[in-house]
Amino acid sequence: MGRVRRSSRIAFRTIDGEAAIVTVDDRKLHMLNQVGTVIFETAAAPTSLEDLATAVAAEFEVAPDRAGVDCRTFCDELVKRKILEWAD
Repeated sequence: MGRVRRSSRIAFRTIDGEAAIVTVDDRKLHMLNQVGTVIFETAAAPTSLEDLATAVAAEFEVAPDRAGVDCRTFCDELVKRKILEWAD
C-alpha cells in the first residue's frame, strides 16, 4: 500500500482535536477535521496506509475497507499539498 510521513516543511499545532498546519513553501494554512488529524498525528513517523486505516476504523467506527479507500485518497491530497510525503 505504501507509507507516508509528515513533511519536514510544515509548522502545526493541534487545537481542540483539529490540526492547523502551515506549509512553509507557500505559507498556506490548512485545517484538518478530527479524522484528518488522526491520520496526520499517526503519520508522525513513517506509517503504512493500512495502519492509518486501522487507526481511523477503530477511532471512528468505520468499516476497515472504507477507511482504507478514504485514507488513500486523503493522503494523496495531503501529499499534493506538501503536508505529507511518501516514505517509500
